[in-house]
Amino acid sequence: MDFEVTHTELMEKLYSRVKDDFEGGVQWYGETVKLDLEARQIIERTKTKPEKYKLGSMNVDIDPEI
Repeated sequence: MDFEVTHTELMEKLYSRVKDDFEGGVQWYGETVKLDLEARQIIERTKTKPEKYKLGSMNVDIDPEI
């Protein structure tokens, strides 16, 4: 099962998880990380309207220590 979220949902989930422990612009940093994950094909945009994000089809091992 694929988990897909819109850009707004993604940023809202991020904000709700880190707002109490993060200093700075959560959404600005979130956008930067999202773009990096897209560039590395770890996440990808769907072709639906509205666009959604999901894990990429590229098989990637993610180090949980990062």
